[in-house]
Amino acid sequence: MSEAEIRGVKTASCSSLSERSTITYEIGGKEDKSIYIRLTENTGSGMFSKVWVPLAQIALQLSADDKPITSRTIRPLYQGSVNSAGFLQAVLKDVGLIKNIGENSRSYVRTDPKKFTAEIYALLESESTPQKKSRKAHDPATNPEVGA
Repeated sequence: MSEAEIRGVKTASCSSLSERSTITYEIGGKEDKSIYIRLTENTGSGMFSKVWVPLAQIALQLSADDKPITSRTIRPLYQGSVNSAGFLQAVLKDVGLIKNIGENSRSYVRTDPKKFTAEIYALLESESTPQKKSRKAHDPATNPEVGA
């Protein structure tokens, strides 16, 4: 997967699960409509991976078994990074792909991804549609003030 092929369409921030730092993340996609998420900044001291993670791989990890979702569920997505899984879990909560189970703040369940994916597909579509410039504003033939 070439990172150059992934086009970022949304940047946002959320609190870490511990609420001790703010995580900034980016959501992007490719022309084939695959969606990716990456962590880009942490206001705390925890190091993290900035690699794009495919939403399809995230979904596989989240549905791997019927157990509640924790950072351990997501950890296989990041080789050699301990913090990244917890930070990604905060992002998944922020975008509505997971939600808390009752009062246990460390355990989550999947939610329906349709609203999230529809939003990102709309952003990808709007970003890929070339903006048409009005010829009237820049064309001396239709706007006598231009070039006068």
